[in-house]
Amino acid sequence: MARLRRSRQSFPLGAARSQDAPAARPRLRRGPPRQPARAQLQAQHQHRGQQMTMRSLYFGQTGREALAWLHDAEQPAQRGLVICSSFGREDLCIHRSLKHIAQAAAAQGMPALRFDYPGSGDSAGAEFGDGVVGRWIASIGDAIDTLKQETGVTEVCLLGVRLGTLLAACAATGRDDVAGMVAIAPLIAGRFYVRELKAYALGAASMGMTVPQERGDHLLQAGGFAMDDTTQEALKAVDLLKDDWKPPYPALIIERDDVPPDPRWLQHLQGVGSQVSSLRIPGFAGMVRDSSPHHCEVPSMIIDAVMPWMMERLPLSGSAHVKSVPVASAMRWTSPQGVELVEQVETVDVGARLTALVTRPASAAVDSAPQRAIVLLSGGADRRIGPGRLFVRFAREWAARGFIVLRLDLSGIGDSEPRPGMAENLPYMRHALDDIAAAVQHLRREHRVGHCQLVGHCAGAYNAFRAAVETTVVDSVVLINPLLYLSVGDGPVDLTVQRTEVNDSVRGYKRSLFHWDRWRALLADPGKVLRVGRILAELVRGKLSNRVRDLMRLLGVHLKDDLPSELLKLARRNTQVRLVFSDDEHGESLLWSLGGATVKRLRRKGRLSIDHARGADHLFTLQSDREALVKQLAGLIEPVQATSSPSPVAHRAMSPSKGMA
Repeated sequence: MARLRRSRQSFPLGAARSQDAPAARPRLRRGPPRQPARAQLQAQHQHRGQQMTMRSLYFGQTGREALAWLHDAEQPAQRGLVICSSFGREDLCIHRSLKHIAQAAAAQGMPALRFDYPGSGDSAGAEFGDGVVGRWIASIGDAIDTLKQETGVTEVCLLGVRLGTLLAACAATGRDDVAGMVAIAPLIAGRFYVRELKAYALGAASMGMTVPQERGDHLLQAGGFAMDDTTQEALKAVDLLKDDWKPPYPALIIERDDVPPDPRWLQHLQGVGSQVSSLRIPGFAGMVRDSSPHHCEVPSMIIDAVMPWMMERLPLSGSAHVKSVPVASAMRWTSPQGVELVEQVETVDVGARLTALVTRPASAAVDSAPQRAIVLLSGGADRRIGPGRLFVRFAREWAARGFIVLRLDLSGIGDSEPRPGMAENLPYMRHALDDIAAAVQHLRREHRVGHCQLVGHCAGAYNAFRAAVETTVVDSVVLINPLLYLSVGDGPVDLTVQRTEVNDSVRGYKRSLFHWDRWRALLADPGKVLRVGRILAELVRGKLSNRVRDLMRLLGVHLKDDLPSELLKLARRNTQVRLVFSDDEHGESLLWSLGGATVKRLRRKGRLSIDHARGADHLFTLQSDREALVKQLAGLIEPVQATSSPSPVAHRAMSPSKGMA
């Protein structure tokens, strides 16, 4: 059966690179999931017990509240740790590593606070305009005061990564309660960071991803995140060398081992008499590997170096003064449409605690009528914010239209605990389907939800589809750029390069059919002729196989790994299937290859729809493409009147019997 799966569900060479599909074709391995190397597994689980003390809170002024995660120590402490992340794609990649650093600090008796800057991640606030950098810096000061207020510590150490180091240094200026700083791969001037982002954007443009200046503020777009010119200029003005910054406390610099070190900041701090140490050890490159959270690694060597330094070098002489900071368990605001909204963290228990961000109209708490809900599932190992914070935008706009929106971190991803005995960062696992079923049950039980939809991107789309087929009765699934449809079983997808391709190669050959120069190049190379012959033979074999399977289906023969049967199963259950594809998505050609006539028939009957996000790439990395998708999905999420809601009996029959909340 493994051979059948490989032949019927392949991944294209040269398809859009995504966070959970970095290579050409998945090789589906059978048997138990492969666990990480021993050191990596120890880094993942050595602080497992401390996860139970992690709690969420919001701090800061109204309109720019920051979502924070506080990792409490078991015993009262005098010293705490505030962790300052970076920006954009780097922040997405290092999120898991910062969680492990916080867990390690709490295990050593040092409570730790990590948070999203205003206008980023799950926090409130504007992404663009005047004062963005100032609000980032101010939020670090608020984080320090919040940690002192919530835990009773009298002093803090600041730990920054990349841009976080620069912002932390600014926030610490003039404070008497900062006892030390750890700078991981630090940036010493904002202009260097802006220059890197521009180089990244130029590299994207050279690969055909144009970056239009569609706004008057000239967005700098890199990796699916945008920065306007006002923020760029504010960052350029920050330079720790020119500002003659002299910290009155010890500092530890962790240099990257994969690039030549820049000694200027170390020399500057030594020159002004600061207590500074420097280490060059591996770890940062793994934290941001391939700019993809799916591949990123926890920097165990950095953690092992930082923890003893903080325990041994930092004095206990901080200020006992505590500045009051507004702290809340939920965030409330009024939408532009005048709807009062509430957003808060909720927990779904599946034997591990899953993190869910729920955004809803405030009126939903007192409305006795059945509610409408949407579960959002991110791709790869991205946390619940989605590509370029798209899911944050979806949740807050859809909540203003009356939906309860739950953004879910699957177990072992984002801020959700891994299931007992399981590794982190594995999006293609069967337990993801049980996680989704539990989230839907949570909505039905806690929020009186009737009509429910699953909306997923990439691996999230795959998990949404598999959950609807196997474990969870819902009214609709909206699949954005899915790469796979058929089940990959209990093992992870090993996404390794396999130089085989059928559907997308044939599509390319069709485009080249009337170009004589390409014919001439083909006929001049016997190897290419053989490759084309093999691909065409595989195409014919696939067509014949589909015809045979169509006949067997008509005769009532049960077929495994059969997409048409699964689509028909959803249609009989009145579950709408809506697909959205960017340009040249392999998932669309795979849909037609596996689904064929059934897809056409269901489209005619209105049970399945296919829409296109023209000009967008797989991750919707351009701001204009994200804006267009928001408008496009506004119509797709509205319930179809002719569709009946699943019956409670059917829902109970599909729900797993174990591990549900």
